[in-house]
Amino acid sequence: MAKGKVAANSGKQQDGRRAPGRPFKPGQSGNPSGRPKVEGFIRELAQRHGPEALQTLVELLRSGKEPIRLGAAEALLNRGYGRPAQAVELAGPDGGSLVFSFTLDKANARIDGDDAGDG
Repeated sequence: MAKGKVAANSGKQQDGRRAPGRPFKPGQSGNPSGRPKVEGFIRELAQRHGPEALQTLVELLRSGKEPIRLGAAEALLNRGYGRPAQAVELAGPDGGSLVFSFTLDKANARIDGDDAGDG
């Protein structure tokens, strides 16, 4: 496709219908009711087997093979205490400090009493 040219299937079709790949207007959801509630059923089914699964992890923890014991120990600790928090380090370009800047023109105007309620 040449530079500056728009793909033939973008925008609207010649008969006025929306083209493939652009079925919804901006801000319109393609799934307004959200994800299906199947996950609740799966969670309930898994929880029914929870005690047996935990007992299996305990048995694996007591097995002789070290990698299996390690995996079982991690699984039990994660379920009992939650996964450990991960540290995240943020840095700016070349490892320098991050710089945040923003303007509060309208907010400052309202605080000062100017243009209260405008815009």
